[in-house]
Amino acid sequence: MPALDLTLRDAGGRPLAASDVAARLVRPLEPRADRSFVLAAAGEGRLAGTAADVARGAYDLVIEARDGGRLVFRSRDRVVLP
Repeated sequence: MPALDLTLRDAGGRPLAASDVAARLVRPLEPRADRSFVLAAAGEGRLAGTAADVARGAYDLVIEARDGGRLVFRSRDRVVLP
């Protein structure tokens, strides 16, 4: 079960305020294999969570943070799960 531990910070290094953060593993060639992380706030902009039933292979890790409905952070990075 993949685990994710992340800290959101603004350009000045301060914890980023976000009321809604979503993280998911996107399988570019197999959309049915996409999985979402269940995240819990751990203070100071830090979040931690896990995703269940994830197969090995290449994924795009997509993280989006919103505050009051406004997108304040988005990243998309390729990861490989052994």
